[in-house]
Amino acid sequence: MRALVVLVVLVLPRFAFAGDWCMDNEQQSTMAKALAKVANGSRELEHIDSASDFWCIVHGPMKGEKDPTDVEQAKRMASITDACSKIIPAHDKKKIAEAEKEERFMWLVTQCTKHLVENGVPAIGEHDLFADATAGKFTWHDPAPYLTAAGSGDPRARLFVLDQFRTAIAAVGTKKLRGWQQEAWENHRLAAIAALEKVATAEDLPFLDQVIAATPDKGRKEKKILAAAKQAREVAQSRPAGSPPTK
Repeated sequence: MRALVVLVVLVLPRFAFAGDWCMDNEQQSTMAKALAKVANGSRELEHIDSASDFWCIVHGPMKGEKDPTDVEQAKRMASITDACSKIIPAHDKKKIAEAEKEERFMWLVTQCTKHLVENGVPAIGEHDLFADATAGKFTWHDPAPYLTAAGSGDPRARLFVLDQFRTAIAAVGTKKLRGWQQEAWENHRLAAIAALEKVATAEDLPFLDQVIAATPDKGRKEKKILAAAKQAREVAQSRPAGSPPTK
């Protein structure tokens, strides 16, 4: 009997990055429209769920399935900022009575908070978005939102980044990290150092020197961390103490 061969073809989305994806322009457009509808008052579950995929809204393909240009991405980012600047105050004034819908809407609010803070909007009126975005307990393997804080332009960002990074370094101490632990700590340090490049000042040079001294000049990832730390130090050295964070 002739063998029956079944071929299964998997079609992966073109636009994929770090776990995010966007199938096509239709999906990107649907999500962008959903966000606009929620900003204008819609509380339909379909719109709420579709609106929170900011990665697709920003990076999804244009008509003709072309990659979005830098100009187009900037416009999309601005549209998210505008929408979120309406969504959060509206939610502050009136929560959704239906528990499940409110819970799913809160995910959108959380995404909006992160977007606004990391794009230089640390507060809306009396609502302290920076405090919301930086609240929580963080660990060396579940790091603080360093880059979100660093992008805020808020004067609290520098100390937040420094304090959280120091705490993580102390927690790791002399632990022998292996496998996922080692990778998690490498990624943690890269994020913290990238944030320090934005917020550290000349006052923080001794700490950056400690980070540099503690980073071995061997191995691809460690060399990358070392180079990033030296770059952050160079930038910090040119930034006088008391300087505001770079957005």
